Amino acid sequence: MRLSEIPWDRLAAFPDLTIDWRADIGLVDVVDANRCRFAFRYALGIALLPLFDDLICDDWIQLLPNWQIKDVPLYVIYYKNRGTVATVRSFVAFLLERVQKV
Repeated sequence: MRLSEIPWDRLAAFPDLTIDWRADIGLVDVVDANRCRFAFRYALGIALLPLFDDLICDDWIQLLPNWQIKDVPLYVIYYKNRGTVATVRSFVAFLLERVQKV
């Protein structure tokens, strides 16, 4: 299915959908995992997606199980006076726990 063939009622669910189509190399570049999943769901190609259970569908096939992307740094930036706010501390603790599991 081509991007132009996706029913518009499905695209309406993503009003700020930004797709950068590189026709010279056949690349669709999307901004986030949800949009990547959307494009992949409508057969626009191969996708690099997280292995979270809620993102994986039964009919998807993992093509390169031993391939991994390079590690990249993760930065958490917040105002210095916000570090004492419980929600910020909880979010940072959650990220640290999640990243250490990977």
